[in-house]
Amino acid sequence: MPSPSLRCVAPFAVLALLVPLPLGGCTTSRHAMADAESAVARSDWYQAWAAIQVARETSPDDPEIEQAYWKIRTGWLLWRAQQLVFHDQDELALAELEKVLALDPENTIAGAWKEKAIEKLTTRSVESGESLQRSGQLEEALQAFHSALSHQPGNPRAEEGLAELGRTWQKQRDLARSHYLDGVRALSEQLIDQAQYHLAMALSLDPTLDEAVEPLRAVQRQIADERFARANTLFEAGAFDAASRELSDLKKSYPALPGLDELLARAEAESQTTKLVDLSQMDIARGNLDGARKQLDSALALTQMQKLDVEDMMILLHERELDQAYYAAKDVELQGRIDEALANYVALGETNPTFRDLKERIADLKLRIEEATKAYEAGSAAEASGDVEGAISQFTSVLLYWPRYKDTAARIAKLRASRDVNRG
Repeated sequence: MPSPSLRCVAPFAVLALLVPLPLGGCTTSRHAMADAESAVARSDWYQAWAAIQVARETSPDDPEIEQAYWKIRTGWLLWRAQQLVFHDQDELALAELEKVLALDPENTIAGAWKEKAIEKLTTRSVESGESLQRSGQLEEALQAFHSALSHQPGNPRAEEGLAELGRTWQKQRDLARSHYLDGVRALSEQLIDQAQYHLAMALSLDPTLDEAVEPLRAVQRQIADERFARANTLFEAGAFDAASRELSDLKKSYPALPGLDELLARAEAESQTTKLVDLSQMDIARGNLDGARKQLDSALALTQMQKLDVEDMMILLHERELDQAYYAAKDVELQGRIDEALANYVALGETNPTFRDLKERIADLKLRIEEATKAYEAGSAAEASGDVEGAISQFTSVLLYWPRYKDTAARIAKLRASRDVNRG
């Protein structure tokens, strides 16, 4: 079996990479020991600590290596503590320095660095307490001063900070009491806004002033009730947007106010109804009647207060729909599609028989269709009997009544061509 000083250290391969290996491939405890001593000589405690751990694991029973191990561990911990102090991680530094002093209670360097870390921690806590006190964060300042004294009992700046904090706290409590009394007086005179201000200030300055809590709640409830009543008045007056804004704002500070949620929902519904009616009016003006119909149907489903307004707009929409249908039928009539126009007029007249000149137009179109039909039949009879001129005359009459009736134009052209041939 190889001697302990020659064993390879597979479990510690990662640490061994930090230490140069001999050409043979396996590190020896003596080689690692030499590397550790060399690193100590140049104050490279990181390499020294890595090397001595390898040496110790390789030769755990070597007393010389064991002695060097504890010496280097102390140096390594001290070096780490110094780095932590440099980076303002003083709490961690103190933990490392305590380990050093546990190993070497007489280590003056560790003692000096411990004092330095404590001084830094104390100074930071005192400065934080003074800053917090200036900004009015008295409880946080109190914690900071006590933290400073926990690091360095008797620190004069921390003790003075606590004393000043006590004086400030007493002044603040006196001011809070003064605000409380002003609030109570204002409340007795029903000066509600003033009462709320003073009572809220009293509790802000001194959260322990319990006697101000109930009066403040009563004042806040009274203000909330007044705001609710004002919002209800706005709602009843039709100022739905204003009511909705007031109620939404009130809900932030007094969400449990009875009736608030119900009235807010109604105000929001009516506000949305107003917007839908306005949108429908714009759609009607643009000729988007389908869009207007959808807007008004939605508005009617939402509203309780504006049904008449919505219905008035629906009447206007219906008139525009009738106009649209009427002029669409008229366009068909102008194109000579008399039968289609008549069907459209009749359909429109079924629900609105008195609209515009609908009765007259229906009667006129029926007459034209009847006369065109008679003339067409007479022309056909004349053509069949060989009366070309009579047929042309009758078919020409058809065109006066119904320009696009059946094949009238084609038959006239054919008859005229036949007549011209016979004359020639």
